[in-house]
Amino acid sequence: MWGNTLGWTISAALIVVMGAFVYIADRAGQISSPGDFALNAIKQGELTTPVSLQSILPKPSDRDDAAPLYLQAIKAYESDSAKYDHFNDRGRSDDIEKLDALEQLIRASETSRAKIFEDQPELIVNMHPEKPARDAVEALGSAAVRAALLMQSKDPATAKKYAQAGFALGARLFEERLTGAELMAGLQIMSESAIVLKKIATAQHDLSAEAKLVEFDAARQEFYKQRIEPMLRVLNAVDENIVGQHTGDVFYIAQDKKGERVWRVEAIFALGRMKYFVGTGGRIGDQRGAVKVLKRLAESDHDPVIRAAAASARDLTIDDYRRQH
Repeated sequence: MWGNTLGWTISAALIVVMGAFVYIADRAGQISSPGDFALNAIKQGELTTPVSLQSILPKPSDRDDAAPLYLQAIKAYESDSAKYDHFNDRGRSDDIEKLDALEQLIRASETSRAKIFEDQPELIVNMHPEKPARDAVEALGSAAVRAALLMQSKDPATAKKYAQAGFALGARLFEERLTGAELMAGLQIMSESAIVLKKIATAQHDLSAEAKLVEFDAARQEFYKQRIEPMLRVLNAVDENIVGQHTGDVFYIAQDKKGERVWRVEAIFALGRMKYFVGTGGRIGDQRGAVKVLKRLAESDHDPVIRAAAASARDLTIDDYRRQH
C-alpha cells in the first residue's frame, strides 16, 4: 500500500517537474513581449523641433535639392582630409580660402531641401565601426563653425554666411536622420553654429535674431532631454540590465512601421547586437528571433533604409560586435 502511494507521489512529482521544464523551454524559445516603453515611443510619432529651423535661416533662393553640393563637399574633404582636420584644430583665417568645400556648403545653405544620404543609405546606415562619410560631414560642420568664428570680427557678413551654412548642414542632417548618429550630429552642428550666430546678432544689436537663437538653444536642450535621450538610452544600451529589461521593446520598435524611422533603425541595430548579447535574463528565443526578424526585414521591407540597416545587422560579425563599444 505504502509502496503504491510512494510510487504515485514520485510519479506526480516527476510530471510536475517535467511540465515545468517544458514550460521553461517553451518560454525560452519565445520572443519577449514589449512593455510600456515601446508602446509610448510609438505614440509619440515623428520628431519635430519645437522651434522652426527655417526661422533661423534666410529664405532659400534655390528650390533644387542640395544633395549634390553636399556630396561634392564630402568628396572635397575626403580628397584632403588632413587639410580640413588641421584647420579645425588650429587653422587661421588665411586658410579659409583653401577650403573649397566651405563654398559648397554656403551654396547648399541657400537651397530649400537636401537628402544627403537618402539615395545611398549604406554609406551611414551600417554597423561598421568606421563611417567615413559621416565623419566627413561632421568635420565639414566644424570647419564652417571655425571659419565663422575666425571671421567674426574681420568680416561679420561673411562670418554669418559660414555660420548659416553650418546651421543649414546640421538642419539637413537632423531632418534626414537615417540613424541616431546622424540625428545627433545634426543637433550638435546646429548648436555650435547657433552660438556663433548669436554672437554676431548681439554684436550687430539684432535683438530679434538674438531672441530666436536663445529660444532655439533652450528648446533644443529640452527637446533632447524629453524626446531623444530616453530613446538612445534604451536602443543604444550596453548595460545588461537595460538590455534585458527592454528586449521586447526593441523587437516591437524594429518592426513597427508607424513610428519614427530613426528609432526603427536603431532598434534594428540593437537586434544585431542581440545575436550575441541579450542582457540579464535574456532568452535563446530572443537571439534566434533577432536573426529571423533581421533576415525578413533585409529581404522584404519596402524601405531601402530599413533594408540597409537590417542587412548590416544581420551580417554583423562577432569581431565587429566587439568593436561596437
